[in-house]
Amino acid sequence: MPRKKRSDFEPVIGLIDEVVKVVWEDIMNIDEATYKEIEKQPPILFTSYGVVLKDDPQRLTLASHVSNEKPNPTYREAIKIPKSVIREIKVLSEAAP
Repeated sequence: MPRKKRSDFEPVIGLIDEVVKVVWEDIMNIDEATYKEIEKQPPILFTSYGVVLKDDPQRLTLASHVSNEKPNPTYREAIKIPKSVIREIKVLSEAAP
């Protein structure tokens, strides 16, 4: 079966090119603790801001900085966030025309 290309994926939540705020839960590593101590640990939450570059069924890809170079802009501070750990997505601005 041929591998899918970026253009083969339909956006899942329709946020391509939107500026968003994403709150997501990170993993936690505890070296040694009792079960009770582990259960008391609050989740580790992060907030990321950026332009949505890709929106596929598994992850949301954001870039915090985008150059104005056309037709090939440069992206900086990119992050891929698994959809399974996303707690909140808020659109901060409408997509550019």
